Amino acid sequence: MARPELGNVQQVRLREIWPHEGRDFTPWLAANISLLGDALGMELEAVTTEASTGNFSLDILARDRSGAYVAIENQLEPSDNSHLGKTLTYAGHFNARTLIWVSRKFDYVHRAAIDWLNRHTAPEIKIYGVEVSAIKIGESLPAVIFRPVVFPAS
Repeated sequence: MARPELGNVQQVRLREIWPHEGRDFTPWLAANISLLGDALGMELEAVTTEASTGNFSLDILARDRSGAYVAIENQLEPSDNSHLGKTLTYAGHFNARTLIWVSRKFDYVHRAAIDWLNRHTAPEIKIYGVEVSAIKIGESLPAVIFRPVVFPAS
């Protein structure tokens, strides 16, 4: 019996694909927002990138199927307190009903914070934590993976 020839899955460093978060990853994510939406079971439409909130800017302002605003904050590094605060600030500024925080890796304290927020905010407010990674097989092009790790109960 012939053995099938198989490739090896290799992790790809995100910074090899997108060297700069704001100039590279954010525009790519906005242009490919359906990949993130598919991972969450949502229809998303990017409205704008770097949406101004005074001295700061939200990475991606999007809308869901109902037309409600979705605030998307992303980072190519592990989760940190700064991005948690930014996500909440931007959501408040834009009156977003859905908050999506994309990070390379979520620390357990940030997962716990999102879980707590999901339990203690109004049911129409939904907060997601999504890990982003990339892989390739052999010499293939990299493929992105969005993996929800924290999400609302309902």
